[in-house]
Amino acid sequence: RLRTQRTARARGTGKGLQGGRFGRGWRCSCGPMAEAVFVGTACVDILLAVDAMPPEDTETRVAERTTRAGGNSCNAAVVAASLGLASAWIGASVDPSVDAGAAVCLDAMGGAGVDTAGAALRAEGAVPTSYIVSVRGGSRTILHHRQLAELTAAELEAGLDRVQRASAAPAAAAAAAAGLRWAYFECRGDVRGELVPMLRECASGRRAACGERTLVGLELEKPRRGEREAVGIADVVVVAAEWERQAGKGLAATDPLAAVRELVCGQDALPLRGDAGMILTCGAAGCVVVPCAGALRACPTAPAAVARRPAASEALAWLEGPQAAPPATGGAHSTEPTAASSPAAPRTASAAPLVHVPALSLSGGWLERGDSVGAGDAFAGGLALRVVRRGAADLVEAARFASAVAAAKLGRAGLSGVKSALRELAAHSAEVTARSA
Repeated sequence: RLRTQRTARARGTGKGLQGGRFGRGWRCSCGPMAEAVFVGTACVDILLAVDAMPPEDTETRVAERTTRAGGNSCNAAVVAASLGLASAWIGASVDPSVDAGAAVCLDAMGGAGVDTAGAALRAEGAVPTSYIVSVRGGSRTILHHRQLAELTAAELEAGLDRVQRASAAPAAAAAAAAGLRWAYFECRGDVRGELVPMLRECASGRRAACGERTLVGLELEKPRRGEREAVGIADVVVVAAEWERQAGKGLAATDPLAAVRELVCGQDALPLRGDAGMILTCGAAGCVVVPCAGALRACPTAPAAVARRPAASEALAWLEGPQAAPPATGGAHSTEPTAASSPAAPRTASAAPLVHVPALSLSGGWLERGDSVGAGDAFAGGLALRVVRRGAADLVEAARFASAVAAAKLGRAGLSGVKSALRELAAHSAEVTARSA
C-alpha cells in the first residue's frame, strides 16, 4: 500500500485535489479494494491531560499535551484497518501541503493502511480541531472548532469511484466484484439534503463500488435535524448514550434497557426498519443490543437477556484465527453457514429481542495506562470487522467483540496498535485473575 507521503516529484499546482493528488508532491494512500468505507470527519485532536477537571474561572496546569489525528470515522477506519480489515475513508479535508492538520490526519490513516483515495480535498479552509481536556482514567471535556464545509453527496459519489479505481491489484478483483460489505456513516451535516441521498446510494447498490451485499451503518452521536429519515434507511444504527441524553430521553445513564425500549417502541420511537438492528453504547455500563427491531416491537415487554461478559482472550482468539481472515475469493467464509455469513442474508432475532452486553471487567490499573478518547470509535472499528467477516445476523456477538476492542483501547493512549493492546489486555486480565485466585 502507498502511504500518505511527500515524494521527490516536482511540486504540483494543487489542481486535481478531488482526484487524490495533492500539491507539493503529496499523494493519497491506496490499497486493495476496501471491504468497508467510513464516511465522516477527520480532525486534529489536541489533548490536554490534567490531574483534575478545572472548575470555571480557574487556572490549571496541563501535565501533558498531545496532538494526534481524530474524528469518529477517521478513528474507526484506523482501528478497523489495524485489525486487518481493508478500509477506506471518505470525508472532507484540505490540501495537506497547505494545512498541517490535514497532513496529520492523512498520515495517520495512511500509516494504518486506510485508503484515502476518496477524500474530498478542498483548496481552502482548515481541518477541524478538537481541544480535549482529559483526566487520565476519568472524565473529559471537548471543545470543537470547525470551519470546513461537510461532505456532499456528489463528493461521496466521486470518492467511491476513486476508491474503486485506486484498487487495481489483481488480488482485489474478487472483492471489487462483490463491492463494499459495510458503509458506516456519521449522522452529521445536512442530513436531509446530503446524508440521506448518500445512504440511499449505498443501500441501493447502484454505485459500482457498492454491491447488493453492502450493509449500511449509521452512528447517532448528537441529535441532528432530519436524522429520522436517515435512521429509516440504515441496517444497523449505533446510538451513543450522549445522543439519548441530548435528545431529551435521559434514561441511558440510569436504565439502559428502558432507554432502548423507549427508542424502539416508545411514542416517539426511532423509525427503524423492522429488520434493522440497533446498539446503544453506554460506556462503563456496556451496551444494549436490539438484534431485530421488529421482534422487539412485536413483544415490547419481553424480558431482556444478558450476554456473556466479553473477554479479551476470546476476542483475540477469534481475531487471530482463520475466521477473521479475509476470504480468499472475496466471498463468504465456508466455515460459516451462508445465511449467517452473508451480509445480504436476512437478519434474524436472537433468542431474546433485547440483550444487555456487559462491559469488560477492567482492574489492576488498566485504565490508568491510556485514555478514553476514541474508545467509542474503537468500538465502531471492531464492529465493522465482525460484521464484514461474519455478517450481521448475530449482532450480539459483534457487539461483544467490539466491546473488547474498545476496552483494549482504554489501556493505550491513541489508537495505534489496537491489536497489540488487545493482546496486552488478555495477558493483563489473566495476571489479575491469577493474583486474585
